[in-house]
Amino acid sequence: MTDTDTWDAFREGDRSAFAKIYFDHYEGLLNYGRRFGLPSEQVEDTIQDLFVELWKYRATTSPTTSIRFYLFRALRNQLSRLRHKPLTTDLTGAGPSDSSLLFDVEFSFEQQWIELADEQEMTHALQRALNALTPRQREVLYLRFFNNLDYPQIAAVMNISYQAARNQVYLALKALREQFPAHWRLLIAFVQTAFYTA
Repeated sequence: MTDTDTWDAFREGDRSAFAKIYFDHYEGLLNYGRRFGLPSEQVEDTIQDLFVELWKYRATTSPTTSIRFYLFRALRNQLSRLRHKPLTTDLTGAGPSDSSLLFDVEFSFEQQWIELADEQEMTHALQRALNALTPRQREVLYLRFFNNLDYPQIAAVMNISYQAARNQVYLALKALREQFPAHWRLLIAFVQTAFYTA
């Protein structure tokens, strides 16, 4: 069953489709929500509220071809309302206009990588490099490389323009490439791993 089929079944009141959506996407939403620095309980409550609203308004919910995209955008909007401030980027696309909801990156590499000195050094260097990026740049990398969202979806989730989404990914990768010129292709694999939390 495709995302479109599952979503359409949910919109028609199919409880099993709704449960599938919930169980397939809950952990991803929780990981995404936690990266904004909010307490886990608050993120969990927000996700629960999101699913309650989805069920309540299922008949008027718009169609989608990507459930993950739809839910990420909805969660981000819920978190924005929770803070009573919109999550937007200034016109330059340089950074968030609301610094109270920052996107954070947390490392949780597998034990075998930590034990190896060279990789541990690379991990620390990557952590420093990621921390040097703006919260907006960390978020676009997370959405692009860990969640495989395309630029229009990233733009919609983050409430920025398509071009701003592309620019932020470009600027983030450029900054990382400058710090790791010899290994920038390997760096993409490390970035994807950096956003994984066990």
